[in-house]
Amino acid sequence: MSNTIETGCPLATCWMPTWLFQSRQSRRRRVLVDQRGFALPLSILVITVTTLMLTAAFVRAAADHDTADSAASTVKALAIARTGLERYIAIYDSINVRPLDGDSLRINVSGGFADVIAHQVQVPANALQPHTYVVRSRGTAIEPTRGSDPQAVRTVAQFANWVPAGFSTVAAHTALNGVKFAPESEHVIDGNDQCSGLAVMGYRGPWTSDVPAGTSGSPPDSVAGTWPQIAVKLGIDWSQIVNGDFEADHAAVIAGDTTFATYRIEGNASLTDITGTGLLMVTGNLDLHGARIEWDGAVLIGGRLHPDADTTIIRGMLVSGLNFQVGEFPNKNELSHEDENLYIHFNSCTLHRALDRYTGFSPVAGTWIDNWAMY
Repeated sequence: MSNTIETGCPLATCWMPTWLFQSRQSRRRRVLVDQRGFALPLSILVITVTTLMLTAAFVRAAADHDTADSAASTVKALAIARTGLERYIAIYDSINVRPLDGDSLRINVSGGFADVIAHQVQVPANALQPHTYVVRSRGTAIEPTRGSDPQAVRTVAQFANWVPAGFSTVAAHTALNGVKFAPESEHVIDGNDQCSGLAVMGYRGPWTSDVPAGTSGSPPDSVAGTWPQIAVKLGIDWSQIVNGDFEADHAAVIAGDTTFATYRIEGNASLTDITGTGLLMVTGNLDLHGARIEWDGAVLIGGRLHPDADTTIIRGMLVSGLNFQVGEFPNKNELSHEDENLYIHFNSCTLHRALDRYTGFSPVAGTWIDNWAMY
């Protein structure tokens, strides 16, 4: 038997032993088998990696969408909480009734609702002084297409003073700083109510005050005691007004305005030929000039009053010298010059209209709180 095999090569050298030829054929088959065995795992690996990458991309996209959704819902919940807080304060401002400690109210708004609770954190010794509250609003955002479960919740809070319904009417003219009076000019200080109510005292001042002529009321006048004894009966928190915690409608008087707005003038004020209505607050001295001054409502003065106009008429109530409450020592009111005719008539109707805007919640400046912790 021949031990060689023809390989198809024309040269004699192409003849090789059978064992060598068979060995080469065997290696070729093993290479083919090895190649087929490697291709399948590689394909599976590529498919697996591709699937994982696509899955990660979808998960990332879904996470980004959920994050954006959550951020939008959080902003929505914040808006709901703030709306609920503002509506709660507006409701009690309109009804002029002080809420009880722990008072709660659910306020429905577009896209959700707000649960508002008012907690009293400071009770004054005098019931006429402001009561301090923290008003908390928990806003809940609801998406109807996603069921009844809340999509986001946000809680905000605001410290606010509840200013009582007006203040105590001690007299038609109450002067913590007293008056300096001379009889050359005409003065009428009348505590008899022009609105058919009960009469009050005409003039009230400390023992250091002169007694102005032309007073009437029940009683006509009293000059006794010290300014703190008179101030406690008024119940006016002047420090709140001086520090800017009271939000007035205007910072300057609008002549001829009949809307009974609130005015807060910083420092000294000088008015000439002015007619107006409402609550006028001057943190310094008030000088009046011209031919005629008329005011319907309440006038609160931190310093002294100098009515230099030919005729000054106040229908309502006048209080002066309130800066004693903040550590200052204002001079006496000057009612001692000729041709300075002053007429003060107590009027409960104009006084009530002037103080309507003064009653209710007054937010404390700089105390709005976001993400209020709930326990």
